[in-house]
Amino acid sequence: MSVNQGWSPEEEETLWKALMKFGVGNWRVILDSGCLPGKNPAQMYLQTQRILGQQSISEFTGLHIDCRAIGALNRAKLNVARKNRLITNAGRKLSKIELAKKLKENKEKFEVDESVWMAIKLPRPSLSINKCISEKKLQLNLLETELAQVREKIVQLRKRK
Repeated sequence: MSVNQGWSPEEEETLWKALMKFGVGNWRVILDSGCLPGKNPAQMYLQTQRILGQQSISEFTGLHIDCRAIGALNRAKLNVARKNRLITNAGRKLSKIELAKKLKENKEKFEVDESVWMAIKLPRPSLSINKCISEKKLQLNLLETELAQVREKIVQLRKRK
């Protein structure tokens, strides 16, 4: 697994847990949980590809899986086409029926037991971010007040001339 630039090991760990807890592709739910502040769906998608070790993640969409375990299996595969260490989409696109079959197979093979993913606790850095935002707003208000005072002094000095 390679952590992408811009992802700390802690953030990658949180994404791994969030994918198990909420399911692959449920980016909005992950965002709403507040566990990965500053990340967007595209960043999470790309990092999920890296964890899984493959370009296409559609065969896991909605599944509560251990992406690291699948990534280890994918890294061990030989005689597969790879680009940037990811297994590439070789061949034609799967039909809806084939994709549904693949999802069912992957659910049976890889889905983590509900008791496990329901028990996952994710960090809540959004609380500390809210505190940081509040502090920054307070600093901004103080600076705006100071700026208004300086502007008033400038006006007064210009009137004296």
